Amino acid sequence: MKILQVINNLDVGGAETLLSAYALNSRENTSVILTLVSSDSWIKSELENAGVKVIDLALHDKYRFFGAIRGIVNVTLSEKPDIVHAHLFPPQYYLAFLRLFFRKISFVFSEHSTNNRRRGILLLKPLEALSYRIYDRVIVISEAARKELCRLYPGQNCTIVYGGADEKRFSGPRNEEFDFILVASLRGKEKGVDVFLEALSMIKDRGYTAVVLGDGVMKNELIELRDRLGLKKTVDFKGNVGNVGEYLRKARVFVLPSRWEGLPVSIMEAMFAGTAVVASRTGGVPEVVPENDCALLFEPEDSEELAKALVRVLDDNELRLRLAENARKRAGLLFTLSAFTSRLDSFYREIKRTRK
Repeated sequence: MKILQVINNLDVGGAETLLSAYALNSRENTSVILTLVSSDSWIKSELENAGVKVIDLALHDKYRFFGAIRGIVNVTLSEKPDIVHAHLFPPQYYLAFLRLFFRKISFVFSEHSTNNRRRGILLLKPLEALSYRIYDRVIVISEAARKELCRLYPGQNCTIVYGGADEKRFSGPRNEEFDFILVASLRGKEKGVDVFLEALSMIKDRGYTAVVLGDGVMKNELIELRDRLGLKKTVDFKGNVGNVGEYLRKARVFVLPSRWEGLPVSIMEAMFAGTAVVASRTGGVPEVVPENDCALLFEPEDSEELAKALVRVLDDNELRLRLAENARKRAGLLFTLSAFTSRLDSFYREIKRTRK
């Protein structure tokens, strides 16, 4: 089958990483990736170098409704996909609208989180609910995301498809050089990077060092916060890098202080790298790393609880090693790239079968 994957761009992020991983590794289906705006990332380069077709509408911004609709229609007509798969917002709305006109093609949407700002806007609530119901099927990436979607929109037809990570890219010899690493898109406040910095400021007398990987519009603001908190010499913002696995294997602890989550791929990557995990107790996180068995968890936005967890996991070598090893074994059982690809292949097969 041919799958037309529609996403905002191919900047570095969880949804983009999962989409790329599937397109590169499925032997059953062919993905054509349509982006609304241009990107210049290692994800895009890797896809194009592997021969995956990437079509860029090169819009001025992702909210150009008429330009996006016109471009998606033209590509859909020329590529003739069996399934059109929308990721993130606003493709969620664009493809829901176009579903009304392409009745012979299956349209699906992936919900990558348990929350979004639109659900709190009164005028958008009816449109939000309708956008989900129009799709033939909605993918959710965790049980937490499924429960939240069904709570908001009872009767919603959705399927859980757990993500995965390329174990070969992240596994390998460890060479610990610094204490903490945080890998996240810096495009908004949902990843809680500010919470991490506040926690570090509470324990800065201990001399811990940290690296933040990722980029986005919040980066400069977060760097300014780091400097105000007196952490300039201990927290290094590296931006986007292609060798995330190498950095993960150099860190003693992976930290993800998200305010909300779907099912973070970055935690799976840390698990394969053998890096102990400290993360917020939100969304699908407890599904990936059961508390006190594979990770230490804390309440979202509680920087004081996070600070205590960071000290605990570094001071207790036995605990840190046990958490990392348990997480590594769990990742090998549930979150390999082949397991994820197989789950999504099976989902597409079911869509095609029920369409006939």
